[in-house]
Amino acid sequence: MKKTVREIARRKNLPANLPRYTEGMMGRYLEFSAVRLALNYHVFCDMQRDRAGKAEACDDVLSRFYDAMERIPGILETETVRPEEIGLLQADVESLRGIVTDRMQVLTSYTDIFHLYEYVLNRVEYRFREGGLPENYSDEAFCREIMKYIVRDEEAAEVNRKIGEILGQLPIRLTKQKFFELLDAGLSTYMGTDRSGFDDFLYMIRMSAMLEEPQTVSGEFAHLNLAKEEFRVCDYANITEEEYRHLAGRMKEISDDLNETSEQYTLLMEQLNDIYVILKSCGAKTQADAEVLKACENIIRSSKDPAYASDDSDAKDETPESDLREDMLDRLVSLEGVQESISEELNTYGYLVTDLYDGDQDALKSLGFLETFHDLKDMENLTSSSIFVNLDAKDAGEIAVDEDYIAQKKEILHRDIENLFSVNSRLVRRAVMATVISQLPVFFENLNAMQDFVYSSLAQCRDEAEKIACVEVISSILTES
Repeated sequence: MKKTVREIARRKNLPANLPRYTEGMMGRYLEFSAVRLALNYHVFCDMQRDRAGKAEACDDVLSRFYDAMERIPGILETETVRPEEIGLLQADVESLRGIVTDRMQVLTSYTDIFHLYEYVLNRVEYRFREGGLPENYSDEAFCREIMKYIVRDEEAAEVNRKIGEILGQLPIRLTKQKFFELLDAGLSTYMGTDRSGFDDFLYMIRMSAMLEEPQTVSGEFAHLNLAKEEFRVCDYANITEEEYRHLAGRMKEISDDLNETSEQYTLLMEQLNDIYVILKSCGAKTQADAEVLKACENIIRSSKDPAYASDDSDAKDETPESDLREDMLDRLVSLEGVQESISEELNTYGYLVTDLYDGDQDALKSLGFLETFHDLKDMENLTSSSIFVNLDAKDAGEIAVDEDYIAQKKEILHRDIENLFSVNSRLVRRAVMATVISQLPVFFENLNAMQDFVYSSLAQCRDEAEKIACVEVISSILTES
């Protein structure tokens, strides 16, 4: 493969080298996705057995997913599959990916909403429990500790990350005018960039400010909407201990539910991505390891059977079920390290996919490889860390952000935040401000300006419970670093 890749990079002997390259890459992507799917599916089936009896957020898509998985072993073990069967299955997988993506957006929106209310609850916690500032605490000394933490790294990206992390936890004391000035400055840094990046940033800001209402249908996640209303109507300025205890307990329940459901959907999406890769490789010539595919096929075929479930007990029983579990363990062990090895090859040789598809489509088209490279590009995206990648996304990079576009978006954003502030308490407004400015591009001219901001935020906080909570949270960040 090394020689082939080297020659293609030099655009040498493409008619002979492109078939070798595409067959090799298709084979690696097929193996990678088959292995990852087999391992994830075994874990997923165990998770579903553990959740037996619980209401499933994704019950309506699980049956369709399991139907698709029933057909994967047959696809892996045969080289001849009817194109119409593959086409129907691809369409179903595309549909499921759309449903799962939409639901994850809803879950993400609820996660951001409850993050803000958790921030508020944290700031009133010390009204109802004992605790105080550390012995010999001073704003000056604590500010110095924060700055040491921020500048410890030389990488600018890491410094900026830490600045945002600290800003999100400080007891923010900004006037509304100053807040909007900082927000506008952050938006203006996107002048001249492409609109897609700016729109993504704007969406993130709107999500973190509770401006994107979760879009649910048919009563999905109704329990989260009811919980959100509980937190929305609370008078945090005059919250009682009983109300605090109730909401703190609800927050724990909701956080656990959101984490568990999000994990379930994320794992489901990764499996759908791998099914899609496997389907895209059908009918194409590949250089895949038949033994690896056979092992994956066996694992997938057996994972849904409870007899092959993972067993965490220490009992050394001699039952037939224990033999089956041992058999499954042997199959899983046989795939150890395979995924990592394939991934290394893909990282080493995969750059040519983007190089040729983005930069030499005319040559690919003339040689009849444009569609194949389009499939390889999709496979690259589907096996990347961007699990919820949109394969149909259009590149809007040629449309630049100008003054009129920013002004239009600023006006809408200002209006929506003003409306949000008008119906929420001061503590919620501060939570929104802290969360939003933590997402902005760093707006300090230098570290001295940053230090002044940190110190003034601490010094101006007269709410003892809030200050204790902020110092405690930031101290935990400094300690864990």
